[in-house]
Amino acid sequence: MGYTRKIGFIAFVSSLYAVLTIIPGYLSFGPIQLRISDMLIPLSAIYGYPACIAVTIGCIAANAFYFISWMDVAIGSIANLISSLIIYRMRKHLLSATIVSSFVIGFTVGSYLWLFFPPLDIGIPLHPSIIIGISISASSLLTVSGLGYILVKTLMKTLPENLKKL
Repeated sequence: MGYTRKIGFIAFVSSLYAVLTIIPGYLSFGPIQLRISDMLIPLSAIYGYPACIAVTIGCIAANAFYFISWMDVAIGSIANLISSLIIYRMRKHLLSATIVSSFVIGFTVGSYLWLFFPPLDIGIPLHPSIIIGISISASSLLTVSGLGYILVKTLMKTLPENLKKL
């Protein structure tokens, strides 16, 4: 298939990512967040680089919509790109890849998000970036390693071969 199908796929997935991030509102942003849209990141295990590009563009759009800082738009999107590339490269070990990528997202976003939100007081003397990193990693484990893993495994079993290729 040609570039048209890949561009259409990128447009669809990036739009879906942005919508699934923006509609839940503040549930998708902040030191405690649950980005349902992150379940799309493991699609790179099936669709490769177009999926990596799509979740990066979708993250840029969503983070620009709920603008916290240019850091969030840039670094958060880079975290998605790196995570989706990890999943693509480790696709034969999908569960391990999604777990690793969840921590990449959590601690990358946690490294700067604490600058914009008051630190969570959990009674443990840890730097706020570590606390937020743990929080976001936990939510990413639910969405990327949980929902995303199930999504990809289901698609791999049910999609006809011609729809697994772009």
